Order: sequence, then C-alpha cells, then structure tokens
Amino acid sequence: MINIARGPGSAAVAACCGPDVPLDEEEDAMLFAVEELESEICKLRGLLQMLHEDQPDVLEDVFEFHVGSLVSHASPEHHARIRTCAQEMLAAIQALPRRRENDTPDFQLMPQLGIGPA
Repeated sequence: MINIARGPGSAAVAACCGPDVPLDEEEDAMLFAVEELESEICKLRGLLQMLHEDQPDVLEDVFEFHVGSLVSHASPEHHARIRTCAQEMLAAIQALPRRRENDTPDFQLMPQLGIGPA
C-alpha cells in the first residue's frame, strides 16, 4: 500500500494506489512499481507546491501533464483512482495561502556593488 504521510493532500494521495498487486509477466515493462509511483507522487506534490507559490498561472497545465504521465505508467485499473486522488491533492495545495510579495527575504550577494535582486 502506498503510504504518504506528509504534505498537503497526503491523505488523498495515500488512497490513490491501494494494495500492491504483482504485475503479470505480459504487462508492459514501463509500468511503475508501487515504490516508484509513490516517489513520483511525492515529487509532483513538491513541484505543485513550488508552482502554487511562484507560478500559479501554469500550475494546472503542469499538473495535467504530470498526472497524465503517472496514469500512462500505471495499470489501467488504477487510472481513475490516481486521477481522483490527484485532483484532491491539487485542491488541497490550491487551498494553501500563498506567500505575499513582501514576505520574500531581502538579500544581496554583493552589497558593496549595490547589486540587488531584479
């Protein structure tokens, strides 16, 4: 069973894949093992959190692309569950407050030159 216990939408993601069913030999070698799928979902959650903060205008496009990739590498019986749980994860991330512009730390790499962030 995939068990992802951290981060926004983790309950939704943890429910995505259900029991680990061994693959038949005839099945496509491109299918993710449960551990690989769990790792990819964790990466996707991190990416979505960063996009939510910094580039919310592309969040849903990136989400659709990566969920499509996950689905294409999962067995057909898991497709609907992956999509449903991924949508719940996206909703949980979008519900998070976004950082305000003035919350960004002010730092300078070369203060003697008077060069600051653009």
